[in-house]
Amino acid sequence: CKMMSEDMKQIVQDGKVHVIFRDFPILGESSLKVAQAALAVHMINPNKYIDFYYAALHYKQQFNDESILSIIKSIGITEEDFKVSLAKNA
Repeated sequence: CKMMSEDMKQIVQDGKVHVIFRDFPILGESSLKVAQAALAVHMINPNKYIDFYYAALHYKQQFNDESILSIIKSIGITEEDFKVSLAKNA
């Protein structure tokens, strides 16, 4: 995913191709948490999904609740909105 991220970003921004992202949390518990967070973000604002995707993709640390929340806040979603969406949708 990371190797193709810049190419995918350009394709999405050009608007010439419709890209469908499917999250496959195959790397364990933290992978599952990130996939659930991505779904919650999409349900709040579908346009923010791609922001979350790239922020998570380039995150250098281990994922946990605190790091995911930090990413959520960095893309302009409130903690309260995220937690409500996560409870409803993930």
